[in-house]
Amino acid sequence: MVNGKINQLLLSSNLDRCYINNLQSIDETKITPSNHTRSDELERSDQQETKLWKSHMLKIENLTCSFGGLVAVNHCSFEIHAGTITGLIGPNGAGKSTVFNLISGIVPIQTGRITFNERRIDHLTPHMIARRGIARTFQIPAELGRMTLLENLALVPSHQAGESMLSALFAFRRVKKQENSIQQKALQQLKELNLDHLADELAQNVSTGQKKLLELGRALMSDPSLVMLDEPAAGVNPTLMRDIAARIKSLKEEKNMTFLIVEHDVPLIMDICDRVIVLAEGRVIANGEPDEVRHDKRVLDAYLGGIDT
Repeated sequence: MVNGKINQLLLSSNLDRCYINNLQSIDETKITPSNHTRSDELERSDQQETKLWKSHMLKIENLTCSFGGLVAVNHCSFEIHAGTITGLIGPNGAGKSTVFNLISGIVPIQTGRITFNERRIDHLTPHMIARRGIARTFQIPAELGRMTLLENLALVPSHQAGESMLSALFAFRRVKKQENSIQQKALQQLKELNLDHLADELAQNVSTGQKKLLELGRALMSDPSLVMLDEPAAGVNPTLMRDIAARIKSLKEEKNMTFLIVEHDVPLIMDICDRVIVLAEGRVIANGEPDEVRHDKRVLDAYLGGIDT
């Protein structure tokens, strides 16, 4: 059961380290006060590298997916930039959750291409995609109900020494040290989600909103570079939703974390997102900043059926 859960959770990406190494490869000794031209060239090079790096966190190209005669995703293309919060909205049946399932490998793509940190992932299994640094939650929380909130989080990190019988028998101190470290990390995560007072409570006993927070915590325990949230506000009371929104914003600002959020609560999306992508009938009909999307006639038509008001 532990391995099954772990395979759905994530390990962090090495993108930041690679980016830093690329910047360090520049010969800074050539930048001198008297060599303004060379300095300007290097500055422009850095800016171009940063722009390229950010623009290729996640790239969806011409995705198509059909179920029988129903086309759920129809030549869908968009990009997610690093360090941003992006909303994915649209009417019921627009294909939002299917896009999530395609990205996370739960549903195989039929045509198109998905790249993450400039590496193709559309041929990988869900647990392999998770190990690349993509974490996701689901519309319906899938907590382990008979385990505590703390235990739900402590299960997430993979390759734990205690999973090996030999290590458990002959390297007990190392196993114990790692378990203590993971437990402290889990407790800190619960504290940041305002769930620390429920650390020893069974997951099946907490509210739907608290389960949604637990889902977010489990995703974050794997130190992902991209977190995909599927309807985090569904069934959550306004107070807890404010907690979830605040946590998402703080993670973006403090840790430069990237989020892709599917949500029907349009005011919430407009409030917390840097960019908003709108789907209708499996296609992208709008993609831009919240204010642009809010007044886009195609978006109004998709939600209101093209009725003049």
